[in-house]
Amino acid sequence: MQTRLKLSSSLTGAVIAALVGCKKEPPPPPPPPPPPPPPKAPDPVDIQSVLSEMDADARITFPQEVAPIDAELAKSVVDFAEAFLSGDDSEVRGMLDLAGQSVLDRLLITGGWYDATDELEAVRVLELRESGSGQGGSVVYALQTPGSAYTLAWSIEPGPGGGFVFSAEGSDSEERPRASDFADPNYEATGGSSNETASTGMPAAGDMSAAMASVDPMLIYMTVELNARIQQDLGLPVADRGLVLSGVAGSTGIPVTQAQSMYDQGKAKADDGAQLAAPYVSGLILSMTTIAESQNLNIDRERIIELYAELSGQSVDDVRSMADTGAG
Repeated sequence: MQTRLKLSSSLTGAVIAALVGCKKEPPPPPPPPPPPPPPKAPDPVDIQSVLSEMDADARITFPQEVAPIDAELAKSVVDFAEAFLSGDDSEVRGMLDLAGQSVLDRLLITGGWYDATDELEAVRVLELRESGSGQGGSVVYALQTPGSAYTLAWSIEPGPGGGFVFSAEGSDSEERPRASDFADPNYEATGGSSNETASTGMPAAGDMSAAMASVDPMLIYMTVELNARIQQDLGLPVADRGLVLSGVAGSTGIPVTQAQSMYDQGKAKADDGAQLAAPYVSGLILSMTTIAESQNLNIDRERIIELYAELSGQSVDDVRSMADTGAG
């Protein structure tokens, strides 16, 4: 009997232990809440507000659909377009990289800058990409001239002194009748046709040689001789004219023989009393002044004007007027 009670107690204890051991587990904790949604991307700037604030040239078309987030980038894109439309080479120079400044100098000397900008009717921003806040990006413009339009592409990077620097990129080799045609995805499907051009943003060597053939050879002669006058005025050894002509050939993309031939023709014209046209004088004075400043030479624009007047036999006032306005 006692054994039976012990066994019963043991079984009861085992059952109780089993019941305790089988107690229902508490429910798992609820899952954590989902992470908050990422912050909304900043809205692009309102282009009309930017254009109004800047009192921008009405000939600039800047569609809202290509607006960037960075307002300063948008303003730089507008400033660059305005400088081209106004033919303001000083403003353009301040926004170009060194390679672009060299091309600009070449165009000023040959008169190509004035030819290109004088006929501009409008500029359209076709595409604008951002690299990040304050990091620049890239832009493609369509430039309208009488009867045709073409594109120029530029990369944009932060400049060393603030602002942005523009560097030329290869552009689509195509012309269309209107700048707006480049923004029309159905242009060719609706009957438009494209003309292929050698539009790379940089003149090819053959193109420059042909272009220089139409330039007054006096420009080469006066460039070389003004350079010699400046060196003499600074008390520097006068560089060999052959070396200078080699430099002129390199900077303009023409053969040295062509540069020498143009120098000889220019000298003959100068000896006969001919004068260089005002736009060339303006470009030459600007280029020489820029070179002097970049090399920290102790000569200013006014002195360069005086030296040119001595060289050409013209009055200082007349040369200054041509340098200031490009007109004589």
